Amino acid sequence: MIPLILSLRKPETTVKKGLLRAGLHFSLPGKFGHTGDLLVTVEETQVLLRDRDGTLGAFIEKIPMTWTLCHFGGQRPWFICPGSRGGHRCGRRVAILYVVGRSFLCRPCGSLVYESQQQDRLTRLEDKARRIRLRLGGDTALNTPFPAKPKRMHWRTYERLRQEGEGAEYALLVALGEKLQHLQQKMDKLALRSACMPT
Repeated sequence: MIPLILSLRKPETTVKKGLLRAGLHFSLPGKFGHTGDLLVTVEETQVLLRDRDGTLGAFIEKIPMTWTLCHFGGQRPWFICPGSRGGHRCGRRVAILYVVGRSFLCRPCGSLVYESQQQDRLTRLEDKARRIRLRLGGDTALNTPFPAKPKRMHWRTYERLRQEGEGAEYALLVALGEKLQHLQQKMDKLALRSACMPT
C-alpha cells in the first residue's frame, strides 16, 4: 500500500491543534516513504507543500482546500484532489491524500484499492471467519470449536456473529470443494492428454 501522505484525520494536522490557520508554516517529518521532510504552508484556500531536503528537486505542490460547516458549530477542512481522471479534473473533497509518484492524489485518482479488493474469494471468506472468531475471544484456527459467548455480550449479538461466522466457514468449505473439483478436472484432462500421446 502506498503510504499515507497528508491527512486531515491525523492528530498532527487537526484543527484542534491549530495547524490549519492561514499563514502558518510547519514541517511534517520523514513519514512519507520516498520523500524527506515536507514544509507545509497554510493559506486561506490552499496548502503549499515543499520538499525540505531537495530530494524531489524544486518541488512545490499546491493543494486546494475548502471548509464545510459542522452541524454543532465549527468548520471542517477538506482537501480538493488536484488529480485528473479521464481527462477531467477530479476536484473530489477528501480528508486524505496519498503519494503517487510525485503527486498527492485521492484514492481513485491514484488507482489505489483496499487490500481486500486484491484478495480472492477464498481469502476474503477465511479472513471474515477468523475476524469473527477473534471478536468472540477465540483463536484464529478454523479447526477448533466455535468460541462461546463472551461475558457482557448480548445473546442477540452473539447469535448474529455466530451465524455470520458459521456462514463464512461453510461458504469457505464449499468454495474450497469447488476449487478442488476444478483442479481434479484439470488433472484428469492432463492425464488423458498424456495417455493419448504417442510414445
